[in-house]
Amino acid sequence: MMNLGELIVAAMEPVGLHIEPGTFTENYDTYLVYNYDEIPVMFADNEPQFIRYLVQIHLIAPPGKYTYAYRKKIWKCLIENDFTHPEIIQAHESSKLGGGEQHFVYMTEYTASTTGEEGVDIYA
Repeated sequence: MMNLGELIVAAMEPVGLHIEPGTFTENYDTYLVYNYDEIPVMFADNEPQFIRYLVQIHLIAPPGKYTYAYRKKIWKCLIENDFTHPEIIQAHESSKLGGGEQHFVYMTEYTASTTGEEGVDIYA
């Protein structure tokens, strides 16, 4: 059983890019960053029966780099690993000195049982 961070990393492995939680500042020109929030849902006996995760996967790349193959693979990997179909936001950075990085945000959701029945340990 893995936690959600491990599930995200495993799901994105076929993309072939380095992935880290939060903010990443190492020397990769193209990489993935993820973050998520948790919402307890479907209460019974004052306890949540499921956790709804609001997940963001960020693809960061230098200006002008061809990213279509990465973007298509990220979308496919999310769907194949039981995440919802993502909303994709272009959040490119800009600079008056010639442009900034490409930044695509994949906003998706994942729901896990608090009993761990889906193979995600919400307490890990």
